[in-house]
Amino acid sequence: MLKTADISLTLLNVGLARHNGDWNWQNVRSPFARIYYVTEGEAQVVLPHTSLMLRPDRLYLIPPYMTHRYVNTGLFTHYYIHLYEQHDPSQLGIFDELDIPFEAEARPYDCLMCAQLCQLMPHLALEASNPETYDNHENLMKSLRESKQRPLGIRMEAKGIMQQLLSRFVCQAAPRLAEQDDRINKAIKYISQHLDSKISLEQVATEAGLSKDHFIRLFRQTNDETPGHYIIRKKLEQAELLLATTNNPVKQIAAQLGFEDVSYFVRLFRQHVGMPPKQYREV
Repeated sequence: MLKTADISLTLLNVGLARHNGDWNWQNVRSPFARIYYVTEGEAQVVLPHTSLMLRPDRLYLIPPYMTHRYVNTGLFTHYYIHLYEQHDPSQLGIFDELDIPFEAEARPYDCLMCAQLCQLMPHLALEASNPETYDNHENLMKSLRESKQRPLGIRMEAKGIMQQLLSRFVCQAAPRLAEQDDRINKAIKYISQHLDSKISLEQVATEAGLSKDHFIRLFRQTNDETPGHYIIRKKLEQAELLLATTNNPVKQIAAQLGFEDVSYFVRLFRQHVGMPPKQYREV
């Protein structure tokens, strides 16, 4: 069960962006979450299965690893906060454990907290015309280094603000795994604990107490994807995070995730993300 003390959030970027018909980025994807607080105007975020109309005095959340695009035709001003959750790779994170909504009602002081976060971490404010795609490896590594150098009190206050803003969404969230068969929950947790090794469907089925064929059918019924596809997806999502937040070579990252053949890993990554690992790190 996820506990508040288990949540460790790292701030990557924060700022106040002003747009006028120029917030129209396509195929935006990254291994971190994005929180928006709108102060003026309207814009649209198009997600895989829905779309959001962003309006003033509301909070919005784009989960990690979710490909999306923006539609903006007029004046639009918003605070943006890019963050990711640090947790033991062998455990499920908050976005795995909870079904978190995309929109939440803001408190009267949330705008002030966003402004305070900008003041606490001014070095993280992006100066590019497109802050949504400016988070390449070099800039992310610089942000992480500089954030760690900030005084402890400032880092504590920044984390407190991030947790408060994220709590607006978590208060409305539902346990994701509670809705599934306990046997599938066991399988998902086993997969999470073994992303650093080769995972056989036979072993996962055994952990779930099912035959392999029954396990595959039940997993697909409850998750809309095969367990084999799920395992590959979770490994590649972890690869995205490692590419963005470490300097580890691609070969080392492949080995960390149980891929013995680097070429196979690169091919899978390209199919999953749309570009090879080295290009993903540079974009």
